[in-house]
Amino acid sequence: METKFKIDLEDYLAHCLYAASTNTKIKTQRKKAVINLVIVFLCLGVFTFFRDDDFFAIYFFVTATVLSILFFPLYLRWYYKRHYLQHCKDVYKNNFGEDVSLTINDNSIQTKDRSGESTIYISELTEIAETGHHYFLKLLSGHTVIIPKNKLNNLDELKVTIDEIAKKLNIVHKIDNNWKWK
Repeated sequence: METKFKIDLEDYLAHCLYAASTNTKIKTQRKKAVINLVIVFLCLGVFTFFRDDDFFAIYFFVTATVLSILFFPLYLRWYYKRHYLQHCKDVYKNNFGEDVSLTINDNSIQTKDRSGESTIYISELTEIAETGHHYFLKLLSGHTVIIPKNKLNNLDELKVTIDEIAKKLNIVHKIDNNWKWK
């Protein structure tokens, strides 16, 4: 199976955000940030309550619940997206809009772009993740092959090939077509 596509900033960003959303360490880090902020506001509320300043005590208690629990996760989502966007702009800036040729054979995946050719043995795949817009083929080396679905002309053929590879190698094929960065 052979296909051609272009990878742009949005594809790299989607990969970074998907990797972050499935990483337990990053999910735990985000939860801890919210909990720590709630604790800080609650401590300020308790401190001002014991100083007989009821207005500020109520203010900090309300702020702790409303801002920290409702709005701070939205801020963290925006912050992480901005961080990964800047990371992608810095690291992958020379790869945007480049034509990529992808060939999947029985034993290998071959990619060609302006920087050269690469051959990856199928046995190096550890996981296949599928979102609504991308395939992410994760390798033992830690690298990922990004395949944008919306830029392919033979998506059905690729889907069949990916399913065959997953069954052949008995590797995880995560299908998360409703994934969104949260």
